[in-house]
Amino acid sequence: MGVSMPIALKIGGYILLDIGVAETYILDFEKNIYDRWISVSLIKKIRNNKKFPSAKGLIIQMKKDESEAKKYFEYHGVSRKL
Repeated sequence: MGVSMPIALKIGGYILLDIGVAETYILDFEKNIYDRWISVSLIKKIRNNKKFPSAKGLIIQMKKDESEAKKYFEYHGVSRKL
């Protein structure tokens, strides 16, 4: 049986590698579950893909995205820490 957890998901690609990816970030989760199968449900889009001039700009935006996702889940009563 599965466990529902709030996530942020990036769908896009790596221009230099010419591949598409979907990267899932489980909010407030610190266990290593790489190479495990998960299923996700998409319920809200935060923003379109964007090119950043620097790694610092990307990191700043990722923190904003995480904050917005947490606010969304808290507002809708979805909050789970394991």
